[in-house]
Amino acid sequence: MIALIGILVNDSLVFISKFNKNLKEGLKLDDAIQDTGLTRFRPIVLTSITTIAGLAPLIFEKELQAQFLIPMAIAIAYGLILATLLTLVFLPAFLKVVNKIRYIKEWVFTGKKLNNEEREPAIKELEYEKL
Repeated sequence: MIALIGILVNDSLVFISKFNKNLKEGLKLDDAIQDTGLTRFRPIVLTSITTIAGLAPLIFEKELQAQFLIPMAIAIAYGLILATLLTLVFLPAFLKVVNKIRYIKEWVFTGKKLNNEEREPAIKELEYEKL
């Protein structure tokens, strides 16, 4: 599980860093999410495929010494498939939901109605860099 969490966090960081860069370059929230998904799809999928391919020899190993490692390799391979799907499908949807939650929070506590991009931490970071 720790190996899978590490891979999931790495893929998510790749996705989020590109998303923040897109926002800082002036893209709208929806366009930034879409562009991030399109540009990070190949690196995330290739990382997963190469890791699964690297585990394949261990999964198909017949030697007695490797028999206790095979279940772990299978679990990592299938977990990696799920983690890749979570990163490419769930994470963009989660970013939209968190943005809407920020909207409600801003409106309830300050009465302001900021646009989608102004609520994102990457844009707020740009404002602090200008100071």
